[in-house]
Amino acid sequence: MGFITFCFLLALIAETVSNEDKQNYTTIFFLVGLEGTGHHAMVPLLEDLAASLNLQMVVIGYTKHNSLTYKDKELREYLRLWKSDDVKEHVKNIELKAKRQGKNGVLILLKHSFPGGNFRRTDLNATNYHDIINSYPFYNIKWLSSVFAANRLKALWMTRNFEDAVFSHENWDGGYDRHAHVLGMYFDHITSSLQTTIFKDNYVCFDYRELALGVDRIAHSLQNFLGFGDLKRSGSLPTKLVISTRNSTNDQSASQLLNVLKVKKQYNIQPPPEDRLLVHKFPSNIGNTPPSEHH
Repeated sequence: MGFITFCFLLALIAETVSNEDKQNYTTIFFLVGLEGTGHHAMVPLLEDLAASLNLQMVVIGYTKHNSLTYKDKELREYLRLWKSDDVKEHVKNIELKAKRQGKNGVLILLKHSFPGGNFRRTDLNATNYHDIINSYPFYNIKWLSSVFAANRLKALWMTRNFEDAVFSHENWDGGYDRHAHVLGMYFDHITSSLQTTIFKDNYVCFDYRELALGVDRIAHSLQNFLGFGDLKRSGSLPTKLVISTRNSTNDQSASQLLNVLKVKKQYNIQPPPEDRLLVHKFPSNIGNTPPSEHH
């Protein structure tokens, strides 16, 4: 082997290692799920976990829990305007700043309920809802995954018994019947988006009933899933999980429940397979067995 060839190989190896280090330093975390599936319980836990691991956490979406979390309005604006190149450059700047501050990594959380607020819900119809939903950048999973392809990508699909998710928001979308259809269309959109993108074989589900496992066990599984399993936490997490114990389904009439079940069948809404659940794919030695099936 000639000297020049040897030097070229060394440079190539160094570049490969550098790219791997860069990819492993930052995790882009897609937290997707219908309204009423547990976003408000999961986000505080993620924020406390990031703080305990000395990660710089950046949130695109609602948060008010942890003062160490940075709500990046500039990055959100770039995403809102579909500015891919500006997004990529901004992420590089986040990484440089985090490294100067001695952070162990960066966790960028893309957290949006599907749907959230008044975005892309009143104009939905059964013929072209995928196009309508994809016209909003924060719901266009395919575009978002391509924008952040240079980083480590993770997706956690928040799920819940469909009837409970529907009945957890009284009077939304003008009533339960329309609300069920809105959630059904978004469920189908999430399913098709995850199945046809980079996430097809590696997204993980988190079912609402898993909140009963407690903070420590969920945090341990999340840490490994997000790619930070080699880091040591600074201490126990102060997170207090807020879990709804109300069974809204029991409060509905038989006809109302039947209508929602028809929508559930129409959009082929199924519980996540057990082998897709977070604690099954990334088991923790904390606690005992997963909660019993509730679908």
